[in-house]
Amino acid sequence: MSDRIAIKNQDLVLNVSHNINPDVWSEDKYDQFVNRLCGTREYQKEAIWTTLRYLLGEQYTNLEQLAHENWQNGNNEALAAKFKTFDLFRDKLSFPDKLAGSLDLATGTGKSYVLYGLAAIMLAEGKVDRVLVLCPSTTIEDGLIEKFRDLASDTELASLLSAPAPKIINGSESVVAGSICVENYHQILENATSSIRDSLSSKGARTLVLNDETHHVYSNETGDPEKLEEVRKWKAFLDSPEFGFRYIIGVSGTCYIKDDYFPDVLYRYSLRQAIEDNYVKSVQYVAKADDLRDKSQKWQLIVNRHNEKVNELKGLGILPITIVVAQKTRSCDTIAADFKEFLKESQGLSDEQVDEKVLIAHSRSKENYRLKGVDSSASKIEYIFSVSMLTEGWDVKRVFQIVPHEERAFNSKLLIAQVMGRGLRIPIGWPMSAGQPKVDVFNHEAWAGAVQGLVNDVLEFEKKIVCRNLPESEYNFGLLNVEYDPRPKTKTVTKKPVDNLFLKGYVTLATAQEHEEKYVEFNELAANSTSTKWKTTLRNKTYSVDEMAQTMFDRLSEADEAEAYQKEYPITKLKEIIERSLVESGSNVITDESRQKLLQALNTIRQKTVEIPEARFEIVPTNFVEIKTNDIGQYDTASASSLHKDKYLFVTGETINSVSGEEKEFYGELSDRFNNFNVISIANKYEFKTPLNLVIADSKPEARFIDMLTNKDNAPFIDKWVKSAHIGFYSINFSWRSESHHSKLGNFNPDFFIVVGNRIIIAEVKGDEKLRGDDEHDYLENKGKNTWAKKHFEIINTELERRGTDMRYKFTFITPKSYGALFEAIKSGNAEKIDKFTSELDIVL
Repeated sequence: MSDRIAIKNQDLVLNVSHNINPDVWSEDKYDQFVNRLCGTREYQKEAIWTTLRYLLGEQYTNLEQLAHENWQNGNNEALAAKFKTFDLFRDKLSFPDKLAGSLDLATGTGKSYVLYGLAAIMLAEGKVDRVLVLCPSTTIEDGLIEKFRDLASDTELASLLSAPAPKIINGSESVVAGSICVENYHQILENATSSIRDSLSSKGARTLVLNDETHHVYSNETGDPEKLEEVRKWKAFLDSPEFGFRYIIGVSGTCYIKDDYFPDVLYRYSLRQAIEDNYVKSVQYVAKADDLRDKSQKWQLIVNRHNEKVNELKGLGILPITIVVAQKTRSCDTIAADFKEFLKESQGLSDEQVDEKVLIAHSRSKENYRLKGVDSSASKIEYIFSVSMLTEGWDVKRVFQIVPHEERAFNSKLLIAQVMGRGLRIPIGWPMSAGQPKVDVFNHEAWAGAVQGLVNDVLEFEKKIVCRNLPESEYNFGLLNVEYDPRPKTKTVTKKPVDNLFLKGYVTLATAQEHEEKYVEFNELAANSTSTKWKTTLRNKTYSVDEMAQTMFDRLSEADEAEAYQKEYPITKLKEIIERSLVESGSNVITDESRQKLLQALNTIRQKTVEIPEARFEIVPTNFVEIKTNDIGQYDTASASSLHKDKYLFVTGETINSVSGEEKEFYGELSDRFNNFNVISIANKYEFKTPLNLVIADSKPEARFIDMLTNKDNAPFIDKWVKSAHIGFYSINFSWRSESHHSKLGNFNPDFFIVVGNRIIIAEVKGDEKLRGDDEHDYLENKGKNTWAKKHFEIINTELERRGTDMRYKFTFITPKSYGALFEAIKSGNAEKIDKFTSELDIVL
């Protein structure tokens, strides 16, 4: 049994029928041409034949017809699962009324050969008079024109075509019959000087349009917001009635709109398959890595790995390239400048030597002219700084390390594939004896799952069960909440006098060392992949005691009473303080981190008499609000995978009657004890005193608490209870003071509300580990929640007393260690015992 409805991208590829009348279209006529063009790359041949069956077989009048054939009558279960109706599917098609579609061919697998094959055969067959090939950059345009001219000038290849070789031109010439015009899409815009628009007006029905890197036609992720409007105009051009294009085929190695796979793919040769077939480099990505102190250490790590590659490839005569990818041109320039400074400082290089090694390449770079020579043996470029979506078309084969510098350059399947695609091509002449080459992707380890997910190519639709309120339930009840304004108090902080500086005689520092060993674990994207651990040594920048003492002495001159401070703390005394600080911390060097701590110890010299907001806020009630449990329809959801891990589901024999039709099949799977879900069935529905159809526990402590609520020994003493929704049900504002002493505001929803006679117990459930208070951030936040919640319910109890009712609220932070005591108080039936109950966590907080 599967936890999820798992749909692989391959499952979404549209099947083009093989039932083609040979009198209409036969591959035999062009079989030798395609064999010579593609050689042993069978996937290129399959891509060409599949597309030509679609365009020339006369089985389909447009994309909508092909899509409907695949969707109808359950022909494609994946499509039916993703799109519940055909109308939903059709709405996702960009050109449903045209013979349009996409080919998903992994980067580095020779898309240009497929494009040329399609163009040449469509012209030779007489189905079209001319071909327009559009691409997103002049870099790609130049590469395609060069490749197409080489192929068109191959006389033996042309002889197999049984037609004149196509004429290869760009938009500076009229697009005449028998030509393949290659242009970047900027030349199709209305204000362009190109002849394309005039040449093709009203001729679209006899023109084949091929879009290279076709994801640009559909995606908003251009890498440069200023280019977005122009990219939109590319699609508008293809759809314009001025031209009436009928045949539109796109190719890309990244057929994604962010994370969504294209709905019009006719053929697919995946990155995973290309890696396993050894047509591209294998990819190693970071699975785990030690934390780095600062950006200097990150650059050290990248340079160390790069230099190892240099030594590794020296015997093959290859100088490797590292590409650093940013999201925008401005940040790309800034990051590159920072790296250049690092190289100059760490390796003692001159500006000229650094510029020789480092290339900045993006749409506005003045160095783009250097790109053409990057792969030559004479090139000394080792580092390229680029923008994620503007690096396409580089036919660079000596890339062996890729560094996505910012999360935004790596935050969707499209961008991940774009970034990885820059390093997939195998160097010309790579000896098979050297094994499959590998490119390292130095991603942040938090993105490792996204990298693996891209290659797994699975779109997962999680099965879920929904927790709902039952409006007719006798266990619904009301609660009183209060709205209020937080009003900050202020207090006066005065500057400490000189004799209060360095009260301990030293500054507490973290243990530091000049050299640190760091580990990075790589996973490989391949069948039967293995993990490898790489170790490298990084050097921390250090300062001498004399340097540090002088810096601190100079800093004292910034005080209002500088003379007094410097008299009390001369350099000799500061050196003593620094040396003792090092001894106390077990260090023998001063690093950037310890230098910062030593300087922070002098911050009190700048303090003046000021008024600052206190950590607490005064609560001023403005309105009391009645909340009912039956006002909320849907409380919470649990997925199949979460019910195998940390969540727990509590149900009764009545639950089946309140789940939706879509949930019934999954509910049956949940009820099957052999499926090992965390499901607890309450045998007696009268012990399940909640207005919810089922209850979801988010952790083991919560599950144990619900066990206690539904226990046959405890349930008779409880009138009703509800597990709160995570948001939007009963929210309490609070403030707290973080480790950095900054005051913060937040809100939270307590976990449980339990009605016992004239008492409503509000329980915020935590694990026993919270009793230790190890996590200072978490401790301070919970302390703030506890303080404010108690005040919140004191205000409500005062209001209830004013109204003349004996109902009261009792709030507690509780862990499993105190469950027994709470339920003993509940079973006592004594309101005073409930009021006085204090958990161990209440004391800690």
